[in-house]
Amino acid sequence: MSNYAIFTDSCCDISPEILKQWGVPYANMTFSFDGEETEYISTDISNKEFYDRMRKGSHARTAAINADTFTHVFTPILEEGKDILYVAFSSGLSTTVNNAHMAAQDLKEKYPDRKIVIVDTLAASGGGGLMVYMAVAKKNEGATLEENAAYLESLIASFYERAGLVKLRSGETGSITIGGSVSPAGGNFEEPVTQATLKVVGAFLGLSRERSDARRYPAIHPLDSWSKYPSIVDKDQLSFARGVLHRGSEVNQMMKVIGEEGTAMEDFVVYLKSEFLDYTYLQQNTFDQVDGASSEERQKQMFADVYRVLKTPFTFEDKETARKFFLELRQLFTDRNYMETEAEEYREQSALIENLISKGSRKDA
Repeated sequence: MSNYAIFTDSCCDISPEILKQWGVPYANMTFSFDGEETEYISTDISNKEFYDRMRKGSHARTAAINADTFTHVFTPILEEGKDILYVAFSSGLSTTVNNAHMAAQDLKEKYPDRKIVIVDTLAASGGGGLMVYMAVAKKNEGATLEENAAYLESLIASFYERAGLVKLRSGETGSITIGGSVSPAGGNFEEPVTQATLKVVGAFLGLSRERSDARRYPAIHPLDSWSKYPSIVDKDQLSFARGVLHRGSEVNQMMKVIGEEGTAMEDFVVYLKSEFLDYTYLQQNTFDQVDGASSEERQKQMFADVYRVLKTPFTFEDKETARKFFLELRQLFTDRNYMETEAEEYREQSALIENLISKGSRKDA
């Protein structure tokens, strides 16, 4: 059998007796009550006493396991010549995983021939406990440390893979979408829980404080976000539109330094087109019955109209004329977003849009 120990923490909510039976050492998270200096571990008081104190108004505060504690509990295992597979409490709920990584890095210098592999379960309580159970079972089957760690990572990924088309017992079909919500401190997407989630998901929607403050809803950053799923619109057209957004963002940043007066007309028009795309296609009013949800065909038509504007060369006498043109065009598109596709007003609005595009495009285009 592989010479490594499975290690966990008290947040897996498996009793010390069972962990001992499985041969799994663990580290205790501590907690304290307001107004007390005493730090407790889960075995110090019963569940009944804990909740009775909370019912009487006490507030419990938890503390992450620090790096020194990990060093203290990891060292005897490494001294025995064993590697460690730590099945850890979610990094989305505690800094415990980060502290374990710090301890592992320090111990690597003292025990260069030993391995400490840390698996962030992205789970707590029973979910984490199940991962510990699966790790023990896999080890008993003869899995190496690396094989076991890869197996646990695949279990995390399989949770998201359950999304998709489902058939109900009634014979009807439906779909399940699973969204993993992460909120990295300071917007740092490199922190462990975000990276662990990004490894297994098929799409990423990055919320933006800047867009929210600007009341651009949904506040999903179009340049930070991505999807591995095929789009309902042509991928080349989508790539072109994304390029307009990138270039428009660059021009916007440049104008903050040199001002509009120092910006070439061609660049200014690209910026206006990127803003047009943002307002007319990427923003949405979920409270509106029409704009809140669009059919596939309607989305294709809307994007085709927007794409035509992005591809059309326009000529303007000055920047103010260009700005007024795109503001008028943007308003026409935005108003149409609230109109039913089959309605007469939708067709009339489309005619106004067509007329304005023709009016603003170059005569030789």
